[in-house]
Amino acid sequence: MAGGPMMGAPPVPAKKNNTILIVVVVIVVVLALVIAGTLMVLNTFNHAVTSDISMTVTDTRTPASTEYTIAPTAGNTYVQVTVSMTNNGDMITAVSGIFFELQASGTKYSYTPQVTSDTYSATIPAGGTATFSVSFEIPLTASPQKILFTPILGHQVSANI
Repeated sequence: MAGGPMMGAPPVPAKKNNTILIVVVVIVVVLALVIAGTLMVLNTFNHAVTSDISMTVTDTRTPASTEYTIAPTAGNTYVQVTVSMTNNGDMITAVSGIFFELQASGTKYSYTPQVTSDTYSATIPAGGTATFSVSFEIPLTASPQKILFTPILGHQVSANI
């Protein structure tokens, strides 16, 4: 049979394109390396677990209207708490306003970045002490009781107000 299909010959399989699979594997490996590197850096900055941090409240006040960018919600006020933090560990530790909460009248309130006189971040060297001011928006009727410091890596430390 000239010119016709060969009988009995197996079909030729189509070539598989593994490019997409290779790209996905490379992306997963790169993401894993980025995450591992980030965790190593965070662990370096927060190696001094918070059990090695001591904290005392040195001041509590209501910031003046010239010290904030947006007025508090009606019925609320800003409270700025200043703490002295000592790193009793053997490595530096990073401190940021986002690691703080204020307990007032039994409710926890998150840090607010609206008060311009706050300390936004600091690094406390081993054996060092830093003063840190952080603000919270709370109801006018709430009474501040305690400030809590909870970094990403480590344990919570608190100080009574």
